[in-house]
Amino acid sequence: LFRQGDEVVVKRDLGGGYQLQQGELGKVLHIDGDGDALIAFPDQEEQWVHSSMFPKLAKVVQDVPFVMQLLRVLQAACLSMCGWNILTGAAEVAYWHFIDPKSVESNNWFLTIVCSP
Repeated sequence: LFRQGDEVVVKRDLGGGYQLQQGELGKVLHIDGDGDALIAFPDQEEQWVHSSMFPKLAKVVQDVPFVMQLLRVLQAACLSMCGWNILTGAAEVAYWHFIDPKSVESNNWFLTIVCSP
């Protein structure tokens, strides 16, 4: 359900000795062999949360802007096409300069694809 690095939010007070209340945000630091999670919550000590409490937590989903999703798909498609052209002999050289997704917000991005025969 949760993985290391996931951000989580408490949906309902955990109770049962946990000092976590609805709305608190935390970050999963580790998942042990039993599936329990070590979670860091601001202003509290790191806490082991038993997997039976997971229904009271939710993963915080980070929205990925549509433009960035589209650029990732375009990048994968272009890489595949250029790679295929090189493998089949249709191109001897492939050069591409793709967008740095981190710079999309600053509008300092561009896309160049060249597959040369």
